[in-house]
Amino acid sequence: MGEQTKIEWCDSTWNPWYCCREVSPGCDNCYARAWARRAGKPWGQPIKAAEKTFEAPLHWADPRKIFVCSLSDFFFDATVMHSYWQSEAAKIMGEASQHTYLIPTKRPQNILPALSHARIEAHWPWRSVWLGVTVENQDAVWRIEELAKIPAAIRWVSFEPLIGPLTVPDHLWDEIDWIVIGGESGPKAWPMDPDWVEDLMIEADENGKPVFFKQWGEWAPFSGCSVDPFAMNPRSIEGHYCRLYRVGRKNTLNLWDGQQIRDYPRQCRVCRCTDRMPCNDPIDGPCHWIAADLCSSCATEAACES
Repeated sequence: MGEQTKIEWCDSTWNPWYCCREVSPGCDNCYARAWARRAGKPWGQPIKAAEKTFEAPLHWADPRKIFVCSLSDFFFDATVMHSYWQSEAAKIMGEASQHTYLIPTKRPQNILPALSHARIEAHWPWRSVWLGVTVENQDAVWRIEELAKIPAAIRWVSFEPLIGPLTVPDHLWDEIDWIVIGGESGPKAWPMDPDWVEDLMIEADENGKPVFFKQWGEWAPFSGCSVDPFAMNPRSIEGHYCRLYRVGRKNTLNLWDGQQIRDYPRQCRVCRCTDRMPCNDPIDGPCHWIAADLCSSCATEAACES
């Protein structure tokens, strides 16, 4: 049960089930598979967590951002997983709606069937759930196309591990609300070329999308190292514009161009409305933003609370 986590873009992790199955090159060095091996868990078939873990969000009173299925995939194929698990997990998310649930998947084609199995499509989307996909290279960009078909309060893309160059088609940027960028860590990690990051940064900026730069990972350019790589004499390779050094994640700075970039999409802290799901006052019409976490419909209420 991950009430606390080192994953920078969330506050907690929640794994109602464990283990997964590889679907693309981004899975080659999966940390969840390594965890399963250490824990003696079989790989390839999800295993339901103990009741205490399965129901954990119900016992977390303070609102928090929760990474759902950090050791599996919430939208794992229903043919090899008990689909009622998803229904039970969805019920917990509905009851503990004070939290924000961030659900990334490499299987977006399974989202609509899962919503149907969970019998919540009539009430979907929920403001408490951010739906995302993992895109590691150009071959995986199709997942954004699939995600775009699903209504969501927030749609986001995790470009982690970013293992190759890619370009997001212009029309898909309209379907994205937030992106996370990160390199891979671990003994067999792929290096992340700064040129790939810069391309995504430029595209996101041109389309007005917030970015969370999570980490360099195992490899980093000289400017991303917190130690002198020459003193460590690590393995290095030549990137597109600069040399990358294998200094290990703990010896890297999670900075891009000397800055910590940890932006989030807008969501009202009071009513949880977003750009895709704004408040709609019968007199004043759709709300507007007073701040990144406060809409005009809730400004008076927030002022009274303070």
